[in-house]
Amino acid sequence: MKTIVKVLCLLLLMCFTYACSKDDDKTEPVAVEEPVTDVFAVGYESDGTKDIAKMWKNGVATSLTDGENRTTANSLFVSGNDVYVVGSGTNGVEDIGMVWKNGVPIKLTQRLRSYANSVFVSESNVFVIGNIYNGATSTAVVWKNEESMNLFDGIEGIDLYSIFVVQNDIYVAGAQYNGHVNVAKIWKNGVPTNLTDGTTHAVVNSIFIQGTDVYAVGYENNENDISIAKIWKNGKGTSLTKGIDYATANSVYAVGSDVYVAGTDYSNGKSMATIWKNNSPLKLTNGVYPSYATSIFVQGTDVYVSGYVYTGPSYVAKTWKNGEVTNLTDGTYKAYANAVFVTSQ
Repeated sequence: MKTIVKVLCLLLLMCFTYACSKDDDKTEPVAVEEPVTDVFAVGYESDGTKDIAKMWKNGVATSLTDGENRTTANSLFVSGNDVYVVGSGTNGVEDIGMVWKNGVPIKLTQRLRSYANSVFVSESNVFVIGNIYNGATSTAVVWKNEESMNLFDGIEGIDLYSIFVVQNDIYVAGAQYNGHVNVAKIWKNGVPTNLTDGTTHAVVNSIFIQGTDVYAVGYENNENDISIAKIWKNGKGTSLTKGIDYATANSVYAVGSDVYVAGTDYSNGKSMATIWKNNSPLKLTNGVYPSYATSIFVQGTDVYVSGYVYTGPSYVAKTWKNGEVTNLTDGTYKAYANAVFVTSQ
């Protein structure tokens, strides 16, 4: 009898142990949160009488002005929870370079005509580039936290279009007029490097720094005065187009060994928004309507582009993600998207 009881107890213990072990193996699935990606774009839309600076976040528009005065937005940078937009407004008489931080406007000059073209944020410092005009004289300016750095005081004929900051080094790019043509240039902490020899007209529209490599894109005219889209890597230029039709490269972004460029390539007289990946072109439109690509941003494996398309009655501001288009405006008024910036968290 004791033996039977022992066997029964052993069987019960084994069943209980097995059941518990099976229950222990059952783990609740852990929910994995997908990163939230936000796509910002800036530009402007005309209400029929004035240009109104706009920012679009995931396609939803916010006006950066009340519409009383003319404003445009040219560039943006997102740092943490802060969104910086630069462009121009007006003091009622002159155009004034502007910074909007989270929608709040800050004038970079008070009386002199000025324009802000590009913004970069590094270690909580906000760098803006542009030009100040005193009468007919133009001076290139780098503002750091709204104060001029005086890198180009007394030097005329410089136009700045792009900025990139790496630690303590400030890279800016654009062109300088030599009395005959514009020379494409990069300045590092105010020290210039010529990308062209000054025999043909050339401009740098965008720069990007990756490690020790300095990328610049823009255009250079050939002997027939046709602009060729160009990319320069560490000062060495490569043509992205053949010079048969006009073209320009407007923005560059490097990820690993891949280099992406956005711009506009004319084919048979039709302008087409274009991406070049490692110098190979991809058209974003079919050429039925004129289209223009202004800025490019790469997030992971996704490629974002801003621009605009003329649809007949008006220009429509747009963004593209991996070639898929999103309309930012409905075409009622002309509108342009000048820059794109993407965050993921």
